[in-house]
Amino acid sequence: PANDTELGLQVQPVTEEVAAEYGYERGAGVVVADVAPGSKAERAGLRPGMLIREVNRHEVKNPKEFENALKE
Repeated sequence: PANDTELGLQVQPVTEEVAAEYGYERGAGVVVADVAPGSKAERAGLRPGMLIREVNRHEVKNPKEFENALKE
């Protein structure tokens, strides 16, 4: 999992298990694993289980791509 402490967000890849649990396509992005109470992510409405496919119009398929997109 990737953490972004500034946003208060933790994401994980869409593995077979995650895909089966949420009905997502494997490798389709990253799934929100945890949101810190009172964080920017929580105030923005992000919740565990949500799928993130893009960050700043950059497609993300795994936590590393997510981290890189946040840095840009």
